[in-house]
Amino acid sequence: MTRQVPIGILDHHDLGVQRHSPGHRPMINRSDVTRAAFRCILVFSTACVVALSGSAAAAPSHRPVAPEARGSTLAWAYVSRTPVVPGTLVDGAPRALQDQSLNSSFVVSLTAGGRPVLGARITWRASDPSSHITAFAPTTDADGRARIWYFAGQAPVQRITATDRSTGRRISFTMRTATRIKPTVGRYVALYFSAPASVTSSGTNQAYTVTATPQTDPTRTFYQFITAWQQPDPSEVSFYGGIQNFDCDADDSTMSPRICDANRGRLRGHLAIFSAWNGRDDSGNIVAPVVSHLPDTTFCADFTGEGEGLKCTAALDWHIGREIVWKVEKLPGAAAPSQRVRSSVSLDGGGTYQEIATFDLPAPPDFRTISPFVENWGGDEAPTCLDVALRHLTINAMSFYDGSTWSRPASASAMGGIYSDDTTACENYSITATADGLSIKSGGQGTWLDLRPVLAQSGFEFPLRSGFADLDQVRYQWQDVDISTMG
Repeated sequence: MTRQVPIGILDHHDLGVQRHSPGHRPMINRSDVTRAAFRCILVFSTACVVALSGSAAAAPSHRPVAPEARGSTLAWAYVSRTPVVPGTLVDGAPRALQDQSLNSSFVVSLTAGGRPVLGARITWRASDPSSHITAFAPTTDADGRARIWYFAGQAPVQRITATDRSTGRRISFTMRTATRIKPTVGRYVALYFSAPASVTSSGTNQAYTVTATPQTDPTRTFYQFITAWQQPDPSEVSFYGGIQNFDCDADDSTMSPRICDANRGRLRGHLAIFSAWNGRDDSGNIVAPVVSHLPDTTFCADFTGEGEGLKCTAALDWHIGREIVWKVEKLPGAAAPSQRVRSSVSLDGGGTYQEIATFDLPAPPDFRTISPFVENWGGDEAPTCLDVALRHLTINAMSFYDGSTWSRPASASAMGGIYSDDTTACENYSITATADGLSIKSGGQGTWLDLRPVLAQSGFEFPLRSGFADLDQVRYQWQDVDISTMG
């Protein structure tokens, strides 16, 4: 199976973002998605908003009746009759708008004497505790309607019940799990931090740090901290680095043999990785990164697959619940147009740093946008989204350095990506602001995509789902992220 890694973003720097993971097993070949494709995604979303807002049918001119009206009727206005897939949004017609230019899992209608009932409190209950409900509003609207999104749980038979609290009337609908479900490795979830104008305008952005805390460590976890892209071609990755929990049962001669030393105990497989991609000169010839300095604790090897370049790994004793600080610095000494970059990591809050590697990169890196991400790299596919192990990373702080001053990011955005249309696109992932920073989760149970932030940016109370869906499920959720809780 060929897996695609459609990662990209066009931020205020007009950068096309792509990403790779050379830690993947050689059998996995992911193809890149061009910046043009992502322009289409973004343009499509915008076009849908314009088209839908412009073509929405006028609301019926009914005079609402009071919620206490007697003789009311509660009925289904829309139900999804498609067999459900655990860990995904239930939506039988992703490109259809069931009512009022909205796209819902379930819609009920409350009427009395043939007229809609406004302001009636509708409650929803799911029979499957592993499922999740997001309600549009607690009461019926002017058309007597109430709506929810429903994220399917694991039970083979699932029932949703809507109740009119004023009368006790209720209706139920039963769903069954699909008999054929595409296996999945879950979503990769990425953040994109933008440097402040004070750094980018000076052109002297010399370094940055990312502080993060791993919260789980399933085998084949990759918590990536420092992705940057090339100049002048922002469609090409310059480098990335982070921590992994390597599967020591796998045979991979490109990884440092110290990583799987049996004496490491619980930390066996824990590593740091710093990888740089090839670039091209003015004539289009491929130019590889060159090692400028390498500690004896680091092992380097070429990688191929999603791209080509140089991958360096070192055993690193990182722990769940303990902060890690990763620092990237531009250094002098490389012949133009190359740029020397040192990557190092600290396990004691920045007191001391362990160098992973120093490269002379074939093209200058762009420090204006930096991207951490969370993924299940090269892992075996799970039967359903809810069987994928939870990967959870907290980004505690991020800082850019202009040569004299350290500055917080100007902004951040986020998205949840898919690896291939041949796998289930899961909705059990999240990006949330917490007291400790930004929490990124993918997989597990009890973790669910919050669709609502997208609407706040589009000017609607809730998302126009067809602007963010493919033929089956939600593909991406681009959203701005609150970074006020970050250090």
